[in-house]
Amino acid sequence: MGPVDPDETVVLQDVAVCGVELDGQDVVLGIYGGRDNACASVRFTFPEVTERVTRAAQLRSWEREGTVLTVLAYGDTVSLVADRDLLERAAN
Repeated sequence: MGPVDPDETVVLQDVAVCGVELDGQDVVLGIYGGRDNACASVRFTFPEVTERVTRAAQLRSWEREGTVLTVLAYGDTVSLVADRDLLERAAN
């Protein structure tokens, strides 16, 4: 997924992680699914090794468990949110 127009916000719901790799300071993952059958690669940079390893472990957990995610992208910023998990925790 490349940069998004700074004035545009992209929301992709109901996507899943497909593959997580470490590449230097980056965590690279594939995402797929959603209403429009999205298929994209996302690269996150984490200079701190502890944060990089922690984030990769979380992404691999989401992949293993088939966690449904929402992608929020604007400009150079991309966020992944396990919003269903958040809502379930908030309800309890």
